[in-house]
Amino acid sequence: MTTLILAVNALNAFIAAYNSWEWALLVCQRQSHWTLSVWLYQMSQTYAGTPWVTLAGFVLVSIPTALVFLLCQRVILRGIVLPSMK
Repeated sequence: MTTLILAVNALNAFIAAYNSWEWALLVCQRQSHWTLSVWLYQMSQTYAGTPWVTLAGFVLVSIPTALVFLLCQRVILRGIVLPSMK
């Protein structure tokens, strides 16, 4: 049962760390240290007239989060289904 809770916590920690663009924008002064989310934010400011370019970038950046969720999905669903079967 603890592995189920740890899987949810790991997923939440990954998503929070992966999408922390505000912290990376404030702390990292060099562009070489920016995360993908910061680059997308800067790209959305630059290409404001062409939102489809920014949306395509957001789709590409969301792929790692989707992969981590798919890897944790079985454990999370087991945590939802098992307690309801008792």
